[in-house]
Amino acid sequence: MLRTHWWRFFSILLVLILILAFTAPSRPQAPSQQPGSVHVPLPKLPTPAKKDRSGLPPIPTFKDVAKEVGLTAVHIAAPEAHYVIDSTSGGAGLFDCDDDGRLDVVLVNGSTVERYRAGGDPLATLYHQEPDGTFKDITKEAGLTRRGWGMGVAVADYDNDGKLDLL
Repeated sequence: MLRTHWWRFFSILLVLILILAFTAPSRPQAPSQQPGSVHVPLPKLPTPAKKDRSGLPPIPTFKDVAKEVGLTAVHIAAPEAHYVIDSTSGGAGLFDCDDDGRLDVVLVNGSTVERYRAGGDPLATLYHQEPDGTFKDITKEAGLTRRGWGMGVAVADYDNDGKLDLL
């Protein structure tokens, strides 16, 4: 019985090798350098010209304006990542928490094992966008005072009441 299984394995291996040999793409052979043969080099293709960007908008540059507009929460994470949970933390969500037509920001904070054992960090920070484009921290007014370790955020109408829920 062992001999039969070995023979089947060998047969399958041989068939796979033959399939690979016949279906492998052929490679171009190097020109032969026999006496009397002439090697003709392939012509060099022209290098494509650089495109003219004068009619396109300028390449954007980004500036960190978080502190200027009031987004001051500090994200806490363990840079050394001793544990699996250290490698994933935090999150951000944009939604209109009060139906005023402006996007508000919720930031979910990470932590470290040591900080979590000591009581944790603020789990989330909710910022309301003011009419002038700045943000006001309304975390306590919204009742988001829980401490812990967050790993993400989702915003949806979970209970189908027509209002967005924060998960």
